[in-house]
Amino acid sequence: AIERTRKLLFEPFNMGMWVCIALSATLESCSGTNFPNFSGGGGGGGGNSFKGLESATSAAGKIPDAAILIPLVLFGVFIGLGLVLLFQWLGARGTMMFARAAATGDEDIPRNWTETSAPAHSYFLFNLALIAVIAMPLIFGAVTIGAVSGVFSGLDNAKPPMALIAVFGICILGLVVLMSFVSCFFRNLVAPLMIKFGITATEAWQLFFRIGEKNVGPLLLFVVIRMVIAVCTWIVSAILGVMTCCIGFLPLINQMLTAPILCFERTYSLTVIDSLGPDFAMFESVMNKGKAPDTDEPGFPGEADDIEDGDGNVEPEM
Repeated sequence: AIERTRKLLFEPFNMGMWVCIALSATLESCSGTNFPNFSGGGGGGGGNSFKGLESATSAAGKIPDAAILIPLVLFGVFIGLGLVLLFQWLGARGTMMFARAAATGDEDIPRNWTETSAPAHSYFLFNLALIAVIAMPLIFGAVTIGAVSGVFSGLDNAKPPMALIAVFGICILGLVVLMSFVSCFFRNLVAPLMIKFGITATEAWQLFFRIGEKNVGPLLLFVVIRMVIAVCTWIVSAILGVMTCCIGFLPLINQMLTAPILCFERTYSLTVIDSLGPDFAMFESVMNKGKAPDTDEPGFPGEADDIEDGDGNVEPEM
């Protein structure tokens, strides 16, 4: 991955590829793990926490009539959903453009945009499904806690069910951890498979699971290495931001400054796929799309090839 990064950016110095990677990474950041942010704020001290909501409502003045409040809420929801869809769509385009540019060495931004249109659309739809998987339990849990506490009947006698809130928090934490693994595999391994074989997100996940069931240990090690790379990227980004008087924290400028490390982290994932064998070659020939290999085909990762011994019997190749 280091050699590939050096070839793309420095041998010779390629400003076009530098800009392509920075722009793709900027677009991808629109749908980063922190957007949309479903986490809640911290809690206060003891007592009836719903009293604070009642006090805040009284301090803000009289609540507008339903005829005014409902349209405002609906308008806010409409705008919010629109922004979520827009940022997720831009992020999907950036993810696919980034993967293709790193794999093919193609610095042509319009061509990367056009060639990744179909996989980006599938990636976008699947990402929305992942967001729904997180959002629906949050909404259901919030409504359940509100009903049990009696907040819908009035704020005066409402009492927060602390035990239910604790159980709900543990379940949500487990879901977030699980979805973090899913997002990691989706972005770093499944998305490149979509580009390589010209398949949808669902088909790429099926191929990923066939590979993963034979490579559980390496996949866990992959996640650990990805975490180390992410921490190093954050540290370098923070140092560059401080050294440039916070100008380096601005979108696109940050990606321009950190283009080499961003290129490395993306190329690393592609190299992992490339190491699975000739059928999974990811560099230069990535756009020579072919049929995704099946588990019974020769050379499939984790599965020994069958050869004949001197007596004509079939034996697994050692």
